[in-house]
Amino acid sequence: MSYPQYGPEGHQYPAPAGPAPAPAYPAPPPSPAGLPITTLVLGVVCLLLLVLAGLGLGLYVNERRQHNATEASLRDRDTTITETESRADDLEARLNNTEDQLSDMTKERDALLPCMRRAQEIFDALRRDDDDDLGTALEMGITSCAEAEEAVDK
Repeated sequence: MSYPQYGPEGHQYPAPAGPAPAPAYPAPPPSPAGLPITTLVLGVVCLLLLVLAGLGLGLYVNERRQHNATEASLRDRDTTITETESRADDLEARLNNTEDQLSDMTKERDALLPCMRRAQEIFDALRRDDDDDLGTALEMGITSCAEAEEAVDK
């Protein structure tokens, strides 16, 4: 058998000799199922990677669910705080209004008190049947009641 010549002129390549020589290392023994050990190891590694990927996905999904639940809880808390602050502001406004009303009523009471005392003096003078005290009490009563009326009508 003759092969064509390639390369520098006059150089010949050796003709192929019989069968290929045996490899320097022995072939791995077949597995009991008839598959080579490397195929079996590769399958086990792939299975482990698949299980680890599933665990990672499960952990990720669980973490996201907890995160979403925490965010919802925080939103609810913020809403509750806002509502509570609003109610506190309303109660504070009502308290201020009540304090203003109490202050006004106290001023009216203080203005009416001299008039009521003069009325009591008039009744005492009538009970004693004292005309001099009755006249004085009537004059003072008219004056103090007129002042009270002005203070209340303001």
